[in-house]
Amino acid sequence: AGTAEGTIYETWLRDGVTPLRLEGRACRGAPPQPGLDAPLIVISHGFPGNRYLLSHLGEHLAAQGFVVVAADHAGSTYEGRQDFAETLLYRPVDQRDLIDWVAGVPLPLLAGADTGRVGVIGYSMGGYGTLVLGGAGLSEAAVRHERAPADGSLARHRAGSDSHEALVDPRVAAILPIGPWGRMAGFWDAGGLAGLRVPMLLMAGTADEVSGGEAMRRIFEEATGAPRHMLSFAHAG
Repeated sequence: AGTAEGTIYETWLRDGVTPLRLEGRACRGAPPQPGLDAPLIVISHGFPGNRYLLSHLGEHLAAQGFVVVAADHAGSTYEGRQDFAETLLYRPVDQRDLIDWVAGVPLPLLAGADTGRVGVIGYSMGGYGTLVLGGAGLSEAAVRHERAPADGSLARHRAGSDSHEALVDPRVAAILPIGPWGRMAGFWDAGGLAGLRVPMLLMAGTADEVSGGEAMRRIFEEATGAPRHMLSFAHAG
């Protein structure tokens, strides 16, 4: 209460070169509400993207009483894009590491975050990560895909593997994948998606040509192991 709104986020366009200023409504450095005990929301951008990509959503959720954290995913940013295989391998690991970081860092602005109650929101490749983190292990076809790491290391996220089971985070209470990429390219099959074990709200455009409108509906239909809802935007990309 009593803080003046208004924040400028200095960022870039998709080319990673052209500067861009986003005008936010949050107050930078405002003291948190005393005695805050709020669920943590992690926001994970697409490929490429950065931590400001969904800042409007992050600000809104913070205004509703959540603690919200968004980070740049190394190798997936506009200005620091690496091979796509890096994102495939590390995105769900990044998301879990971010939860660990918040739990272990004694910053005053994060003091009210309850890391035992976590929601993960992911856009596109961020959505891919949320599904893997939530229990939907990858298919064998994903490990052999032409865009996967050549050394076979994506097998760490394969459905039924000990390494994938160790990644799945019991602190995650719900996921919200927005336009999640992967089903159209065969990165999951029905068996892997049935392994999802946390509630999901899936948001998708029915005319999405990158993640595939029908492919995302298959994610919703095949994730039979968890409560789920799907919000479709008709004719949207």
